[in-house]
Amino acid sequence: MTPLSHLFITYSLCSSSRKIAMADGSLITVAGQGDVLLNEYLTQKYVLHVPKLFTNLISIQKLILDTNCSIIFHSTLYEI
Repeated sequence: MTPLSHLFITYSLCSSSRKIAMADGSLITVAGQGDVLLNEYLTQKYVLHVPKLFTNLISIQKLILDTNCSIIFHSTLYEI
């Protein structure tokens, strides 16, 4: 999920009734969804555009399944 519309390389609008639940229980609207280029080799599909988010959120499991990659976490960095 991202609040940044300029990150999308494909994009389609969502109905105004599509919402996601926040940690505090409040609901916020999903504006659209599409694909986001993470780097020159990786594209994350079906990313939600949620303008009221404060930061980007990524599902590691979804990234692994969508791109058939593996991720190794170290104490100060990660490798994809």
